[in-house]
Amino acid sequence: QQYCERLYQLVDLVHNTTTQAYAFAKYIFINDAARDPNFNIQENIMEKFFSEVWHSMVNKAEHRTQGETARIRELINRHKDEYLRKSGYDRPAFPYSQQCSSYEGTKIYTA
Repeated sequence: QQYCERLYQLVDLVHNTTTQAYAFAKYIFINDAARDPNFNIQENIMEKFFSEVWHSMVNKAEHRTQGETARIRELINRHKDEYLRKSGYDRPAFPYSQQCSSYEGTKIYTA
C-alpha cells in the first residue's frame, strides 16, 4: 500500500511536468516566431530540445553545457522566467530527473 501511494505521487509529478513542458515548448515557439520572422522552428524539433524543455520544468542542479545543448538551454532560459510567472507554475523538486526528461522528451517529440 505504501509503495502504491509513492508510485501515484511519482506518476502525478511526471504527468504535471510533462503537461507544463508541452505548453512551455509551444510558448517558446510562438514567442520566438513572433519576435523573429526568421526563427527556424525546424532546428528545434528534436528529442533533445523537448528533453531539455521538460528538464527545465523541475528544480534540479544545473550543469555547464556546450554546443547544441548550450544553444537549446539559452533559448529555453530566454523564456523560462516569463513563462513561469504567467503560468503560475511552481517547479517541483525532482532530483535525478534526467532519465525522466529523456523519456518524456521523446514522448513529446513523437506526439
